[in-house]
Amino acid sequence: MLNNKEIDIIRKFNRQYVIALGVLNKKIFKTDLSWPEGRILEKIAEEDEITPIQIVHKLKIDKGYTSRVISQLEKKRLIEKIPDSKDRRSIKLVLTDKGCEAYKSIDIRSNDQINNLIENLSDNQQIEFYESIRHANQFLFERKEK
Repeated sequence: MLNNKEIDIIRKFNRQYVIALGVLNKKIFKTDLSWPEGRILEKIAEEDEITPIQIVHKLKIDKGYTSRVISQLEKKRLIEKIPDSKDRRSIKLVLTDKGCEAYKSIDIRSNDQINNLIENLSDNQQIEFYESIRHANQFLFERKEK
């Protein structure tokens, strides 16, 4: 079991990483999208014809909030709702052409952001950083999915 000092170090990293990524800014990468809008847009891009309830479960966010964010993305013409071919009562979410462009831009900027964050590290340090993140991801998240 970690002691409070060790937990404080993890919490300090979390706070610094949130700042480094700009998550506290209202908009993602100076676009007109909020961080939740960007994250939901990304999830729709990653998964072909995802349902709103699948987004709720995968991102672990409130159903009502998810619904409001989806409505905003639809108003911005970034996504559209299409009837599920197997269940007409259900809808699937897909990106529009404008949504694909927005997603691609955010994806490129996200990659650039990480590259900028680690650019001053040596090649060995970058590999060590990557391995640390890969292990943290495995320990905390991937084993829970199985």
